[in-house]
Amino acid sequence: MSFFINQNNLSQLEVNQDKIKLAEIQFEAMSQTFNTIMYLCKEKCIPHLYGELELLKGEQICIDRCVAKYMTANRKVGELVQRSGLHPDYDMPAYQKVKKILEENQK
Repeated sequence: MSFFINQNNLSQLEVNQDKIKLAEIQFEAMSQTFNTIMYLCKEKCIPHLYGELELLKGEQICIDRCVAKYMTANRKVGELVQRSGLHPDYDMPAYQKVKKILEENQK
């Protein structure tokens, strides 16, 4: 069964809007992370004057290492935040969306 379908009453299949909203927020967050990685690693590893149609071996290695370092740092920061019990800044728009959806589900 789909994650988005309400499975409580299978005779009336309906899409759970809250789960769709959460999936959209997660997609936005992953998209932003991906775009940040693409921008930073491109700026660091690929010269602005293109001389070749394909990436050189050194550029490929640089991009691989850049992405690996960014993802490792991202994971470590996430683990640190979870262990320390820090709460996200309440001014973060994505956090506000998730908080609102979770509050509506509890009513």
